[in-house]
Amino acid sequence: MMKRSANLAAHLTIFLFFFCHHPSQARPLYSDPFEMLRAGRWAQILRHFESRTPRNKSDFYALARAMQQSKGHSGLQAVAPYLNVVRQDCMRGSSESDLNQCLDRIPEHSVRDLLERLALYRAQEASQKELSQSAREKILSRVDLRKGDVLDQKILQKRLDILIDMKQVSKAAAIADKFEHVSGDYTEFLKGRAYRQSGNTNKARDYLFKAAEMDPPGWLMKAIYYELKKNDPALPNAYQDQQHYRRKLVLFQQYIPSSFYRDSATFSPENLIATSNAITVEADGMVLLELGKEKEVLELSSRAYTFLSSKPGKLRTWAYHLRKANRVHVAKQLFKRFEHAKSQDASLWHIYLDILKKSGNKDEYFKELVAYLNVNHADYETHDELIEFLIGDDPDHLHWAEKRYWDYARSMMPSQAGSGRFVYWLYRYNEKNDPAANEELLKNFYTRMPGSYYKQAFWDLNESAKKTSYRDHWSYVRDQSTYLGWVSRYGGNEQALAFLAKKNLSAYWNEDAVRILRDLKRDQDSIPEDIVELFQLGEWQLGMEFFRDKYKGKVSDYQFMRRLAQVGLRGNTLFISVYYTRNLLRDSKVSEDPFTLPPELLRILYPRPYHTLVQKYGETFKVDESMVYGLMRQESMFRELAISRSGARGLMQIMPKTGEWLASRSNMRNYDLLDPETSIRLGSMFFADLLRMYDQDFRWASIAYNGGPGNLKKWKARYYNGDFNHFLEHIPKAESRNYCRITHQNYMHYWITDRIYGQGLN
Repeated sequence: MMKRSANLAAHLTIFLFFFCHHPSQARPLYSDPFEMLRAGRWAQILRHFESRTPRNKSDFYALARAMQQSKGHSGLQAVAPYLNVVRQDCMRGSSESDLNQCLDRIPEHSVRDLLERLALYRAQEASQKELSQSAREKILSRVDLRKGDVLDQKILQKRLDILIDMKQVSKAAAIADKFEHVSGDYTEFLKGRAYRQSGNTNKARDYLFKAAEMDPPGWLMKAIYYELKKNDPALPNAYQDQQHYRRKLVLFQQYIPSSFYRDSATFSPENLIATSNAITVEADGMVLLELGKEKEVLELSSRAYTFLSSKPGKLRTWAYHLRKANRVHVAKQLFKRFEHAKSQDASLWHIYLDILKKSGNKDEYFKELVAYLNVNHADYETHDELIEFLIGDDPDHLHWAEKRYWDYARSMMPSQAGSGRFVYWLYRYNEKNDPAANEELLKNFYTRMPGSYYKQAFWDLNESAKKTSYRDHWSYVRDQSTYLGWVSRYGGNEQALAFLAKKNLSAYWNEDAVRILRDLKRDQDSIPEDIVELFQLGEWQLGMEFFRDKYKGKVSDYQFMRRLAQVGLRGNTLFISVYYTRNLLRDSKVSEDPFTLPPELLRILYPRPYHTLVQKYGETFKVDESMVYGLMRQESMFRELAISRSGARGLMQIMPKTGEWLASRSNMRNYDLLDPETSIRLGSMFFADLLRMYDQDFRWASIAYNGGPGNLKKWKARYYNGDFNHFLEHIPKAESRNYCRITHQNYMHYWITDRIYGQGLN
C-alpha cells in the first residue's frame, strides 16, 4: 500500500502561523504523476514519462490510466503498464500473446493489494474493444476476492457478466458458489441469473429474492422481477404452495397489477399489517394505498412506528402517492404522527409543503414553510416560495402580504445567510409600513443574516458605512453581538476592514465553528488508508463507495460528514473537502461568514487552487481573483474534470461553443477545456468581457455568465425597472437567480477574507 496521504496539518495550521508564514517557492503546476492523476491530466502524464521510466506501482498506474484515457493510445497499450503494477516487467509487448504469458506468471486468485486489484479491473476495462472476453475474464481471475469489499464486488460482477455473455453458465455458477461471501444487490442478481441459466431454478429464485430484499434502485428491481419471470413463468400467479416467496411479491408492486393483490388472501390488509417487516413495510403500504385502504396504511405506520421513524425516507413513496391523489386529510394524519421525521428528510418535508399548499390553507402552509426554512436554511429555491408569498409574483407590482405574516417570519427565521433575502424584503416592507423599525434593522442586520448576499445592499443603504467613525465605535465592541453590530455598520468599508485586520478576532468566532475545526483536526488517521488512496488516485466515485460501505448507518450524520471532509483534505480532493465542510456548518446552523469563522476554516471552505494561474490571468484580463474564485467555487467546486449535464466543462464550466469562440480570439489550437490553465484563462477572459459590458458590476456579469448575455438582455428589457433586487426575484430561470446570489456571496467572502487575513490564506 502506498503511504502517499497528505498530512492534514499542512491544511490546518494554527491561527498564529498566518502572521509569520512565508510562501514557499512556486512549484510547477503538477509536480509528480500522482498530482497529475488526481487532476486527470492525461497528456501531461504521458509527456512526463517520455523522458522517465516508471519507478513504482503508482507510476505504472498513472501511465496506464493516461494511456486508457488518451485518444492517441489503444486500450491494449494500457494493459501492459496496468499488469506491471501487479508484477513489474511482467508484460513488455502489447499483444494478447504477451498478455497470456504475463498472466501465466500471476497465479489465479492471488492478487490482494488494493492498487493491484484496481489495476487488473481497469486493464480488462481498457481492453474490452480489443481483447477477447476470455482474455478479459482471465485478467480478472487473478484477483483474490476474499475481502469481499466494493472493488471485489465490481470484479466479481464483471466476471459473471462476461461468463454469462460467453454462455459459460456452469463456470459462472461455480464462481458464484465459490464467492458466496461477496455480496451486493447487483452481485446477487447476477448470481441468480447464472444459476437460472445453468438450470438451478431453486437457487436462482433464492438469490433473486435476496437481491430484491437489498433495497436496490428502481432499474435493478425491474430487472430482478423480469429475471424471476424467466425463472418462474407463472408469475405473479406462482408460489401457491410457497407462501414465504408469495408474500415477498409486494416488493414488485410497481410491476404487478393491483387486482392480483386484491384477489389474494395473502395480501389482505389484515395479513399485510400482521406480517409486515422492515424489508416489506414500504411496499406493503403502497399495496394498501393502491387498494384504497388508507385507514389501514395509518394502522401500518403505527405498527412500524419505530422503524419508520429511523428511516423517514421509507415514508416518501407513501407521501408522494397521497400528494398525487390529493389525499390531504390522510397525508396530514400521517405527517402528524411522524412530525419529528420531517427534519431528517428534506424531500419528505417538501412533499408535505406541496400538500399543504394544494389544500388552500394559507396560514398552515406559511407556518410550515417558515419551519422548513428554519432547518433547511440553505434551500434557495424554497426561499423563492417564501418571498413569492410575501411580495407576490407580479413582475410589475409588489403585492405585500398581511402584517401578521411578516411578524411571524421575523420572529421565526434563523440567523443564517439564507435569511438575508427575507431580511432585505422586510426592510422594503417597513419602508412602506413601519419606517421606524428600519433604523434598528440597519444597525443590526448582520446578526440576522451573517454572510448573506444581501449584506452589500444594506451596506449601500447604511450611511455610517462610508464614514471613518469605525475606530471610535470599536470601543463599544464587547462580545459577538456588539461585534456584528459593528460589522452591520462598517463591514463594507475597505478602510474598516484594514483596521479589523490588525485585531485579534478570535473572541468573536462562532463557538460551533471552532468546535467543527477542532473535530476536523481530530482522529485524522482513523480513516483507512485504502479510502484516502482512492481519492488521491482520482478514483473518487469508488472511494465514495468504499467510504459509504464502511461508515453509512454506523456513525452519526455529523461524523459521516466530518470523516468525508477529512478524506477530501488528506486526498487533496477539494470538491469533497469544501462540500462536506460546508455541510458540517449547515447541519450545525453555522453561517459561512468571513467575519465569524476561524481563518483556518475559511481556508478550507474558500481555497485558492492554481493561485499563480488565477493571478496571472486576472492581471492579464483585469479581473479580481476573488471574482474568479467566486465563480469557480460554484461552477465546479474546484473539480478539474467536471462536466455538467448541459456539457459545460472544467473548473470554470465553459460550454464548448463558447470555448471555441474564446479560443479563436486567443489563437489557441488543440485546446482542452478540462485543462485547468485553459479553463482559468478562457473563463477569466469571458468574465472580464461581461464586466466591461455591465459597468464592472459582478451581479449583472454573473447572470450573463450563467444564463447567457442574450437571455440577460431579454430579461432586463422585460423585468428591470431600476430596482436590481426586484429584477432578481423575477428572472424566469431559477438557476440564474440563485447563481447570482451564490457567486456574489462567494466573491465577497473571498474579498473580505483577503482583506482581514491577507496573503496567509493564499
